[in-house]
Amino acid sequence: MAWASPTTGMPGTVGLGWTHGHYELDQPGDAVVVGSVTTALASDITENQDIFALTASYALGPGIQVDGVMEYDQAHLGEGNTNIFEGFSVGLGTLINF
Repeated sequence: MAWASPTTGMPGTVGLGWTHGHYELDQPGDAVVVGSVTTALASDITENQDIFALTASYALGPGIQVDGVMEYDQAHLGEGNTNIFEGFSVGLGTLINF
């Protein structure tokens, strides 16, 4: 979505993104070492990961731009995807063109 500041007329943009990944880490019969015991897997070990991002960009003036991102990450890992890991990140950057 693009917009312009009512006071300066400079353009800005806002975006929303989503990424999904499904990763097969191990297959049935693969040997896995847990502690000092080696066992064969009975089922797949997979990971499902989702990343949601809100982005924004704003032109401060000719050749000067500020960009920002807020991102939420969630991963389900293990047999049956029983372990859940979550994270949140924020980024801010500038672009200067001469």
